[in-house]
Amino acid sequence: MLSLVLAVGFLVAIPAGFAAAATTVLNATDTGDWSSEGQHTKADSDYEVGNTPLWNNYFTFDLGSVPPCPGTITAARLSAPNRSGYGVVSTYTLYDVSTSAADLDTDAPAGSLTGKAVHADLESGIVFGSVLPATMSETPIDVQFNASGIAALNAARGGKFSVGGDLTDGGPGNYMFAHTSAQVVSLTLTIDPTPVYRPDAQIKGGLASAYLGDTIHNQSGSGQTFVRQARPGFGDQFNVKVQNDSNCFTDSFTVHGAGSSTKFKVTYWSGATSVTPAVVAGTFQTASLTPGGSQVLTVFIYARPGTKSGTWMNDRVSVTSDADPAISDVVVARLVVNKKAGDFNSQLPIP
Repeated sequence: MLSLVLAVGFLVAIPAGFAAAATTVLNATDTGDWSSEGQHTKADSDYEVGNTPLWNNYFTFDLGSVPPCPGTITAARLSAPNRSGYGVVSTYTLYDVSTSAADLDTDAPAGSLTGKAVHADLESGIVFGSVLPATMSETPIDVQFNASGIAALNAARGGKFSVGGDLTDGGPGNYMFAHTSAQVVSLTLTIDPTPVYRPDAQIKGGLASAYLGDTIHNQSGSGQTFVRQARPGFGDQFNVKVQNDSNCFTDSFTVHGAGSSTKFKVTYWSGATSVTPAVVAGTFQTASLTPGGSQVLTVFIYARPGTKSGTWMNDRVSVTSDADPAISDVVVARLVVNKKAGDFNSQLPIP
């Protein structure tokens, strides 16, 4: 039997503009199972889990009809017919899959080391969802995707997506999904068509090569605070990267920094151009950035002469979407005064 079950995707609800979420149902393009002995038969679309030897299953969907733009997948449910099940009620769990869709659909004999690795892949990694059915013969078996699964689906839009499954706590001889060749397994997606605007502020200081804060979005600076030390009369450089993390939309961003104080001098630069007054006023705007595009601002913080050791300044730099001013991200540049601080190559005398 062919392992290509159905390749049909259809809309069962179509919103008007951005007014409501749409529900899209996709049928699996490939289903199958791999045994703990490494065996898999490409022509058999049966997706049994459990039993002896132990079988894990997989489902592949074509998300080519779900393009990256616009909108976001907010909910997902896998529904698989269960023609035969037996034994003590056990949890069925879905996992991420690193094996490619093509390699999942490959013949392998019992004893295959590659096949054993695929079997292990189908029952390990990131959990995408689980369900404890009322009985082992309940049908269909429906699994709601959790946040990790939804994030993976959003990342896979426009391409292939595979998910693995196993009986997480099943005993010997327990099984579900027996005799399921040519069954239709579906994936129901709820897509919110609202545009997503997302600034991503990142920061590094001194001679550091890596930025902190990539894909971290918050107002506290947690996970995206960079700390440097300097002697009185000296300072250090911080680079703030402003990146457009929107799923599809071009955006520009407004940057606001704290500016100078009685104990610290702070300046902001875009390339060789001083933009200090605009950043302090909260009116500096980046260029228009396409999704994934970025622009870097340089921040210099200097400790004024006579500032005591242990004194510090937190320059809270906020980056706000111009398309949606309610969305912002914050990084923190922290300079700590230390009279014994070494003469770092990145330290600069106060101008």
